[in-house]
Amino acid sequence: MVAGPLCESGDVFTRDAHELLDPRPLPRPDAGDLLVLHDAGAYAASMSSNYVSLGRIPQVLWDEGTATLIARRETLEDIVRTECEEPLPF
Repeated sequence: MVAGPLCESGDVFTRDAHELLDPRPLPRPDAGDLLVLHDAGAYAASMSSNYVSLGRIPQVLWDEGTATLIARRETLEDIVRTECEEPLPF
């Protein structure tokens, strides 16, 4: 089954047309293997966030058999870069 780290415990990408779990056999992955989730809805870049301190997803453009990284995955440094502790004059 393909799942996690997701927003809700019920978020699973292997549901059938009736919203029931529909496990799909996959080959054993090797380091560096990729899994493509076509039309991932809220899990795509347009709706991604880092509210649980996980970096936003990388974006890959696939065109005529060629993959191009067009936005890299956020690092923890990226996520905390704008945090500060500055007294405000009131």
